[in-house]
Amino acid sequence: MPDGQQARHHQLSDYFHYLLIVFGGFLLLQSLIAENCKSWPLLYKCVKYADEVFAITGFLFVVIRQLARRQILPKTGIEWPLVLFLLVAITSSVIARVPLFIAASQFILYIKGFLLFYIFANLSMNHVLLRKYIRFFSYVAFIIFALGVVDFVVPRWFRAITGNVAFIQYRAGIPSVKSVFIHPTVFGWFMSFIALFVLAFFFVLGKWRYFFLSILFSYGVVFSMRCKAILGLLAGTGVFAGFGKLFNKKNILFIVLFYLSVIVPNYNRISYLFSSTVRTYGKEVWTYGEEGKSYKAARNALYFTSFKIAVDYLPLGAGLGRYGSWMSRVYYSPLYDEYELSGIRGLSRDKPNFINDTFWPMVLGETGFVGIALYAGILILFLKTLYKQIRISKNKYVKAFQLGTFMILIESLAESVAQPVYVSPPIVYFIFGSLGISYSLTHCRKTVPAEI
Repeated sequence: MPDGQQARHHQLSDYFHYLLIVFGGFLLLQSLIAENCKSWPLLYKCVKYADEVFAITGFLFVVIRQLARRQILPKTGIEWPLVLFLLVAITSSVIARVPLFIAASQFILYIKGFLLFYIFANLSMNHVLLRKYIRFFSYVAFIIFALGVVDFVVPRWFRAITGNVAFIQYRAGIPSVKSVFIHPTVFGWFMSFIALFVLAFFFVLGKWRYFFLSILFSYGVVFSMRCKAILGLLAGTGVFAGFGKLFNKKNILFIVLFYLSVIVPNYNRISYLFSSTVRTYGKEVWTYGEEGKSYKAARNALYFTSFKIAVDYLPLGAGLGRYGSWMSRVYYSPLYDEYELSGIRGLSRDKPNFINDTFWPMVLGETGFVGIALYAGILILFLKTLYKQIRISKNKYVKAFQLGTFMILIESLAESVAQPVYVSPPIVYFIFGSLGISYSLTHCRKTVPAEI
């Protein structure tokens, strides 16, 4: 490629990176903005669906740009299982005669994270651009944490002036913090996301400020009062054991110190969360089938019934938008009546709040055993690729980011048990965006001087 043309290409990539940074900031406020726009239905819909529109148009832009340069999209290693998964999803929907609009809408929800992954994977990247991303979202994280403190101290006032959902949920005698998000679950995830990245930078760069900051953001996780976010944080930290030279006696000590710093001061809160979760879900699982007992907790019912559906609709599932998904909630699926789920709290036609409360039951119910195996395979390939990238990376800043990405992907796997993290904004975009950046840092590096 001629020098002038290459310079224009890099300049265009830089502009698109700035646009992606702005998009990331918007994603964190999207639900709150939409909440404040409910009085204007058209504006509300524009805000609500802006993320999907951006993901699709951004991907098309990347494809057109590659075609104009007479290049193809780079092979990332997930193409075959991804294509097969999407074919399974389409085929199951055709067989089940799912209405086109419902199937197509749910299809977009499944692919939007992958679209953002490919956008990043096709943009040139280096440690200078990476620093810009990190600097911006570091400032944003501090602001969100600070607003979380305000939400904790004066929740009623804070939610009133921000136009947030007014409902305050108390657990263990304290309000579940949500800051600028409309639900504490997202605040807990974001604090865990930031804490794990900061901890990864501590392990690679060895600067103490990162260690203390990781503990600070971990307290944000705890005060969201969400068991899955805490479990995800602990799981993301625990996988550090697989990284050879980084996993030495010194870092083992720091991991133990991190756990103690987070768990000991918050033991009563964490103990309350885990014990209440076990009481709500665990006991019901063990006693199912005794004396005609059936599931009362929506999440348990979704898991158990997804296996029934996968067996009844062998081998490809019941089709997109038919079970455990957002579209099966908006357009109430007949499967909930067929499998006697409509009488369970949170799964009824009048109050379907908990229908899209999980991820894996959705994949199993809608795409069958074949689909869930393929999706799990994609995530395993991501982990395998990240593991290789971390081991071969020479740039410490890049290595730290890729280690952080590995840790947040493990965290997302823990949360996916009780949260649709791979289809729900903003979570899905930050996970797949980080994966795309990690890939680009290894395969689409833009050379700059004086790399650390």
